[in-house]
Amino acid sequence: MPTTAEPDSAEALEPSVSPAELVEAIDRHLRASEAGALLVISRGHAWFVLERGAETGAGRLEAAASKALPKAHALSPERVSRLRAAGFVPAGDGRRSLVRPVERGQASASASALGGLLLALFDEVYGPAAAGALRWDRRPAGPSALQNPALIQTMTEAARAKDPAVARGRLYGAMLQATFLVLMDENDDPVQIDELQGWPVYAAFTDWAALRRQDPRAPRYGLVPGRALFPRLAAMPLGSLLINPAGPTGGELYRNEVQTIAGAIYRGAP
Repeated sequence: MPTTAEPDSAEALEPSVSPAELVEAIDRHLRASEAGALLVISRGHAWFVLERGAETGAGRLEAAASKALPKAHALSPERVSRLRAAGFVPAGDGRRSLVRPVERGQASASASALGGLLLALFDEVYGPAAAGALRWDRRPAGPSALQNPALIQTMTEAARAKDPAVARGRLYGAMLQATFLVLMDENDDPVQIDELQGWPVYAAFTDWAALRRQDPRAPRYGLVPGRALFPRLAAMPLGSLLINPAGPTGGELYRNEVQTIAGAIYRGAP
């Protein structure tokens, strides 16, 4: 069974209550959480993710971008300008997200300021998209040790190869040796993220940063070895498997390719 990560705490705050509980949650997160842990603060479709930094009181705040919202609630240039005026800048890591540093200092003061800022931005930036109860949940730091450098290198080489058949064989072997992060539901089944001609499309990620490019809120996921992932997917209805769909290095495997990789296990592939 894959190892799963999910929220370790969750509370709902009624819209009419004092922001003190939110400030307390932010304060506790900045002071006591492990480096890399996340505090997801949401209202309706809108959200912010506060990632705890390496130092107490420091971190990084990420705002939901238009692509993370329903199309009817896409942010206008004026609303994006409000985020920029609040100190949010492009993430600069291949994503279109906007982030804002949280400087080290007196944690309680930072929490109070952040709490007030977030409540204001939910209204001023997200408006109708932020209708609903205010919620937060804590999520542990992701598996930063998972990198899959051999697979990344093989995918890069395959994209430039003069002999596609040879490159494809090497790529399939590297995928069997890799371990992936796979989006999971509450039953530990892969989560469908799209469809291809009526067939489900799933996603797998080579590292934590690639998963966060797809969804900065770090949804429930499982660590799944390639030798377990491909036979499982081959036995399911499947249109394709996206590898790192939000980049920076990735691709798409169609059903016949997933079946080929799964079959290689029984043919004695390394």
